[in-house]
Amino acid sequence: MTLVLALLAAVAQDSWPVVVDGKPFTTLYAGTAKPYLHPLRSASGKILTRQYPMADVAGETKDHPHHRGLWFSHGDVNGWDFWANEESQKGVGKGKGVIKLRDAKQHNGSLLAFSADWLDGDGNLVLTEDRIMRFQAGADTRAIDFEINLVARTAVTFGDTKEGTFAIRLNDQMIEGKGGNGKMTAADDRVGEKLIWGKRSPWVDYANYFHATLPLLADRGLIVFDNTLWSGKVLDEHAEDEDTRALQALNTKLAADDRITVCLLPVADGVTLARRR
Repeated sequence: MTLVLALLAAVAQDSWPVVVDGKPFTTLYAGTAKPYLHPLRSASGKILTRQYPMADVAGETKDHPHHRGLWFSHGDVNGWDFWANEESQKGVGKGKGVIKLRDAKQHNGSLLAFSADWLDGDGNLVLTEDRIMRFQAGADTRAIDFEINLVARTAVTFGDTKEGTFAIRLNDQMIEGKGGNGKMTAADDRVGEKLIWGKRSPWVDYANYFHATLPLLADRGLIVFDNTLWSGKVLDEHAEDEDTRALQALNTKLAADDRITVCLLPVADGVTLARRR
């Protein structure tokens, strides 16, 4: 299929709504210190991201004003902070930089592409960014495919910092603590955000992701889990590797949950369908 892109002048527009299957999905905003997507919606229309600081919702957390929906930036680029770079913030290191759009292209609401400049606090061009975002919809699913290309326009060093780089601020129901019911487990059995945050791990399992996501589904909404047979390893009661143990725990959890109807399809490496009753 050939996509014809219409050029939109950045000076005349700072937001681009995304509509898939006739339903609002999200909006790209570019009028602040960095571009971001907000809000992200499920197929049923439930909002998956925190509203603050774009909106004031009673009872919602009000920390970290730079946590805007879904975004891409970094906290140390040549010593400049492109992460905590809101107007109300000072930034760390040398100070804050900004990511400024030059132009954007949109096709039928389902594809967005833009070019942006990463400018340090002195206004010098550090990086140029070219990004393509493809927004996809199924009957019960939503997905975004990102292509991000950064080109150094001077000598560039990305500092080793926990403040970065590809991020999403989830709805409070899905976070750990503060009224949410999320729980993180790392590959080496570290449990809890305090022990995991800012540290390397081959993988991190959000054990209660399923429980947090389920209330956001419409009745008979569907969650799909891939690789649930794991080449048959899930049948090994003596398995010791972390991946197999995690899948065994997931399968047991799904089978025991009376809020859903579960169907395991022996297709390829196993596909489990969990439908809300």
